[in-house]
Amino acid sequence: MQDCAPPQGDLILQMDIEGAEWSVLLNASEAILDRFRIVVLELHYLEHMRDRVSHEVMTAVFERLCCGSSI
Repeated sequence: MQDCAPPQGDLILQMDIEGAEWSVLLNASEAILDRFRIVVLELHYLEHMRDRVSHEVMTAVFERLCCGSSI
């Protein structure tokens, strides 16, 4: 983002990184996430949502995307 993105304005995020989306989105700074007005994701491992740890990670990611940082 620092090298390629314009310094101002809204961006579109399209992501399909075969399961790594959870950690990338969880660890992205709030400032970076705030730059994206539109987010298109292919989410993997949703079948693991019933697992307690996976559920906590997924919930944290959804909260970050919807409401800002929850961590």
